[in-house]
Amino acid sequence: MQSTEKLKRYFSEIKDENIVVYCGSGVTASVTLLALENLGVEAKLYPGGWSDWSSYEDNEVATGK
Repeated sequence: MQSTEKLKRYFSEIKDENIVVYCGSGVTASVTLLALENLGVEAKLYPGGWSDWSSYEDNEVATGK
């Protein structure tokens, strides 16, 4: 885990009050969640991550096209 000062700088541009962190399966994102909580930033974890989200046909997916 990085120092508190470094984490404050890294996350300094976060303005949204509804923060959800995710990754491929939810494991890596839990470290981000811990870092945010240590800074007093409330966030939620989407535990299934991309693996879960992409498994539902009705969920929207941006493709960059």
